Amino acid sequence: MVGKPCQPSCQFFQCTQRALQPRKTKRGTELFCSWGEDFCIGPQCIHADCVRKKLKSDLTCGLEPPKPQQFKKVEQEFEVEPVKISEKWSLDHVPIRAKTLKRIKALKYDID
Repeated sequence: MVGKPCQPSCQFFQCTQRALQPRKTKRGTELFCSWGEDFCIGPQCIHADCVRKKLKSDLTCGLEPPKPQQFKKVEQEFEVEPVKISEKWSLDHVPIRAKTLKRIKALKYDID
């Protein structure tokens, strides 16, 4: 899996020589290495490191979340059978706790 290349502009990128300095140029703000007196070359430098220790040996970022797996959509039609309520189970025979019954009566519902 080829990940995203590490960038010196990443918030977790650090120089072990503490020589990384932002400088304004015509192209915008670029990172300058005061130790090598040139622009920062990023993870190719021997002093490059990741604060989170996620810099891989192939110079890619290990902080990139894995790509979500794509699952095949399975469309099946299911037959739904109507539920038959037996005579033995009806609402008249449903056990209700006394506390719940008091709350229902407090709400002024008509209970036979």
